[in-house]
Amino acid sequence: MTPRTRSRLLLLLAAVLAAVLAARGWRAARARAAGTAPSAAAAPKTPLGPVSCYYPAREGFELVEEIRQLPADAAPTDRLRDVVAALHRPPERPEAAPLFPEGTIPRGVFLAADGTAYLDEPAAALERSLGVREELLLVRAIARTLLKSVPGTRALVILVDGAARHRLALHLPAHGKYILPAKGAAGPSGSEAR
Repeated sequence: MTPRTRSRLLLLLAAVLAAVLAARGWRAARARAAGTAPSAAAAPKTPLGPVSCYYPAREGFELVEEIRQLPADAAPTDRLRDVVAALHRPPERPEAAPLFPEGTIPRGVFLAADGTAYLDEPAAALERSLGVREELLLVRAIARTLLKSVPGTRALVILVDGAARHRLALHLPAHGKYILPAKGAAGPSGSEAR
């Protein structure tokens, strides 16, 4: 087996694992976010805490921070699901642009033991007319949000319809991990491409 084939098999395995695990918990997270979980009335109130979510500025290359209230004591994978669900909601601040088209629901999320967050998005969410600026800000906003709001996150892999792609939409390489910088730094430091 060639190294390239092995690498592709590992990415495929990660995508399948992410999809299976995410499918089990994603429905519950969506229901919880929408407030329609059947056990929500019987369950005790979960304390909420502030979480930083970042969105692209409508102009320039800056990110706009919004504070959202999410469950404070969630396990890391649940926290990841909650944060990603929050990023899929439009921002409230007028100077911030949404990351995804309205109504986009991620196909799944998974936090691996090594701190790699896998985010599987539908192709329609990324195959819209994204320029280099929008694509760069999309990755930076997701990366900064996860770095600041999901403890233990060290890298980001964005899958499209369950598979790795050579390019995310049209511009940025997406065939590796976006390695996240140390806490407090500006955004992903690059791609660990093979």
